[in-house]
Parts: sequence; structure tokens; C-alpha cells
Amino acid sequence: MFNQLRGWLSSGNTNTAAELDSSTDQHVKIRSGLTAELENLTHEKFPQGFSKPILELEIVDANVNGQLQQRLQEESQKHMWKRIVLIPYYLENSHWTAILIEFKGAKEIQRAEYIDPVRNSQFISGTIQQEFNKLYPRVNLSLKELRAHNDPTQSEELTIQNLLKRVEELQITDAQYQKPESDLPDNAAKTTRSDPG
Repeated sequence: MFNQLRGWLSSGNTNTAAELDSSTDQHVKIRSGLTAELENLTHEKFPQGFSKPILELEIVDANVNGQLQQRLQEESQKHMWKRIVLIPYYLENSHWTAILIEFKGAKEIQRAEYIDPVRNSQFISGTIQQEFNKLYPRVNLSLKELRAHNDPTQSEELTIQNLLKRVEELQITDAQYQKPESDLPDNAAKTTRSDPG
């Protein structure tokens, strides 16, 4: 799957991140790359569909004041169910990060993660945390360390890969958690029941 991503990102129809001279081009590229790879993940590993819907929000640009808060407000007004929200976050100079939020319901967050695929990144996530807390004041964004590289120009591909990895992990965990008791072995079913007496 990741080789397909690498091929897609460097295909003749698009330039690599290092060749792009416009953040707008990068925005289009990461968004379409993430969408394509989520579709591939669905077909390859989750043909029955995801147990929790996956929502991709519009890209947030760190240079646009209040954009994260705006995206989060729009999302929370439109969606009230269990879901996983993916937010590609553009910092600067081809440096991409992401935010993943898993919701249990309307504004009830189960987990919120910040993913920066650049090793020794000089970006301080406190700015993101402050903006995030304007809408979700009691939720901390935890740094999720996944695949990383020293070169920010590699962060576009790694951001997509890391988001896909987390989506897959969370879907598998959710599917196992929701597995009906009748699918469990007899001894496992007995240990999961609580005795009322």
C-alpha cells in the first residue's frame, strides 16, 4: 500500500513535494493522496467498510489564524456520531503534520493525537493545543510518535502513511471491542459476563 502511495505522489501527473513551489499545490496533493489511500485501505483491508466513519477535514494552514478552530467548529456542527476525524496540518516549507481525533459521540472525544513526522522538529505544538482548547478546553493533544524522517520534504508522504496506520489500528481495535459475545470462544464469553448475584 505504501509503495502505491509513493508511486502516486511521484507519478508523472504530479510533482514530488521537493519540486512544488506552491503550498496550494501541496494542499491539493496531500488531500487527494490521503483520499486515494483511504479508499485503497478500505478495499484492501476493510471491504465490509470501517466500523467508525472516517472524516477528512479540509487542510489547516498554520499561517491562517484561527483556521483550526474554524474547521473544528464546522465539523462539530455537522457530525454528532462516533467517528475518526483526520486533519492534515501544513506548517511551512513543505513541513506537514496531522491531527487525529476519535469521537465517542457529539463533542465527546475519546482520543486526540498530534502527529509530526519530522524528527527533532522545531515546531512547538503548544500553538495547536491552545487553538484546539478554544473548542475542547479539557482535551490534551497527545504526541503520537510514528514513522519519522529528518527531512521536512518527506513529511507529506509520512503524514499520509502515519494517518493510514492509525486509522487501521483504531479500526481493528474498535472491531475487536465490538465483536459480539457469540463470536467469542465459550471460556472467553464466560469471563466477560458479570454475575449479578
